[in-house]
Amino acid sequence: MPEQIRQIPLSQVLPWDNAGRGQPRKHFDPQALQDLADSIRTGGFIGSITVRPFPGRPGYFETLAGHRRTRAAALAGLVAIPATVQDLDHDAARWFVLQDNRQRSDFLPWEEGEGYAERVEAGSSVAAVAARVGKSPGYVAGRVAIHTGAGEKARRMFLRKDLTLQALELLAALPDRPMAPVQCPRCKVVAPEGSQVCPACIADLSQVWTCDSGNPQDVACDFLRGKQNGAVPEIIARVKESYGLGERPVQCSMGFDSVQISEEAIAVRTELERKLSDLAAAGDYFLKNADKLQEYTPDQRRAVGDQCEAAVKWLRYIQAAAVPEGAPLALAL
Repeated sequence: MPEQIRQIPLSQVLPWDNAGRGQPRKHFDPQALQDLADSIRTGGFIGSITVRPFPGRPGYFETLAGHRRTRAAALAGLVAIPATVQDLDHDAARWFVLQDNRQRSDFLPWEEGEGYAERVEAGSSVAAVAARVGKSPGYVAGRVAIHTGAGEKARRMFLRKDLTLQALELLAALPDRPMAPVQCPRCKVVAPEGSQVCPACIADLSQVWTCDSGNPQDVACDFLRGKQNGAVPEIIARVKESYGLGERPVQCSMGFDSVQISEEAIAVRTELERKLSDLAAAGDYFLKNADKLQEYTPDQRRAVGDQCEAAVKWLRYIQAAAVPEGAPLALAL
């Protein structure tokens, strides 16, 4: 059926039903909507919306493009609006709506992600969706992750411009529920929720008492409020570590939430801390792989010995500078 423009009564124009799934684009700014309604009331309805015949409902039409203008027209008191009628099947209509929504400045990241997720669920790969919309697979996957993972608090803060888009995407990777990580009584490392064995010292954690330590995504939201992108990855990493979700187990304070822990507790880790952490990881590796040293040649062993002596020398200096005067040094070298 060729395209045709007609005046359609608003009572016969229904929202995009999407076979019962509805429209991904759900957020319409009330004030902007009222401003548009005032403009329509004084200057008339400009252009036309796009609809298709509503499947199974003769005489009714399903909105493909123009949801905001249709709502504003109703607020302005219009009885009918001009519409371009297209006869599209379900799949073509879904692609049409997705592409149309992407052109809207108020299309939110999680709404966009819902549109992409819908196409993936319908059988398209992430790469195919990305090619169709002219974006990279990483971009599409990131928006889908926001759709599936970003909680209500993160979304509200993003709408208030308290969070950057990068923060929102990284937050989506954190669990959005209360968690109870396990702190090892022997080495004080924080292990993931439900751990039965300490990942650092292999201690039995099955009888260790745990308690709710808050929602990691909500906690991270509080610390990310107003932060620029440069600080985001480090804060996310610290929150992960405090819930036993980091790449490797570390010693952290339990009860990690925005009430109990100050912002200074997750300040950006210094370069020295990073290097010391790497050194500790190297020691842990050799403790677990002591047999590897037996395979070294004499020259390789001497080289390792020289490096160890240099490390011990500098560790003495660092510990002496870091530990308050008069306090006992724990480093037994």
